[in-house]
Amino acid sequence: MIMYVKKKMANIIRQVSSNIIQEKLNISFNYHSLRHTHATTLIENGAPVKTVQKRLRHSRAAVTEDRYVHLTEKMARDAANIFDSFAQDI
Repeated sequence: MIMYVKKKMANIIRQVSSNIIQEKLNISFNYHSLRHTHATTLIENGAPVKTVQKRLRHSRAAVTEDRYVHLTEKMARDAANIFDSFAQDI
């Protein structure tokens, strides 16, 4: 019973704080989106996929890559720069 009450209170606090964030910042927000941001930021800055997979406790790296890591402008720019460097060496 106590665990249920603790979980219920945590869910209420999470929901209320999400609503406050959405209202004050005028953005769509939920705490689960922080997992996506966390994974994307780590990969964007060079962390190995396996490391991110373990941090998020995913059973497979494909879940991390396919569902949690999102392409950013920095990633696209870095990829273009890698190709440009390669092309200049030809």
